[in-house]
Amino acid sequence: MGKKICLGLGLIFCLISQAQKNEDEVIIKPNEIRLNYLYIASSLTGSFYNIDYQRILSQKSSVGLSFGGTLRFKLKIEDYCELCIRPHSLILIPYYRYYIFRKKGSGLFVEGNLFGSYYPHKMKERLGNGFIENSFFEYGGGIATGFKYLTSKGYIHEVLIGGGPTNISGYPRFGFLIGKRF
Repeated sequence: MGKKICLGLGLIFCLISQAQKNEDEVIIKPNEIRLNYLYIASSLTGSFYNIDYQRILSQKSSVGLSFGGTLRFKLKIEDYCELCIRPHSLILIPYYRYYIFRKKGSGLFVEGNLFGSYYPHKMKERLGNGFIENSFFEYGGGIATGFKYLTSKGYIHEVLIGGGPTNISGYPRFGFLIGKRF
């Protein structure tokens, strides 16, 4: 009977000692949502929006999805043809980030991303002496780097710059983002 009690107390002691957290393990809020400063004015007018969602996987890495586009579906195509601008209806950029120096998914980071854009409306493009109308899908991959500052209240300020080639031309990835970790 005494051996069973000692064995039971030893087992309970082992379970309790394993439940302790290491000092390196810090519980963080794993989700973030951010808006890009550069597109806030245009999103209020309905011409373009950009929202970022990010999930912190560990102290040094995270995955996310940046999505944006235009809310105006009846655009004057002639204005864009003269300026050589392609107004995308939907842009999706999934990414993976690795944080270099700081803890808790903040600080200096490098990012690998994929780019996908779709413009379903007819758009005139100059071809030789005439115009053709077509819709298009643009895709590619690239890299970015930046710095994320996290306040003690969970607010985020981030600077980001990068880009990459696509099947049509290329895409920039830049911004000043504000958001909240939850």
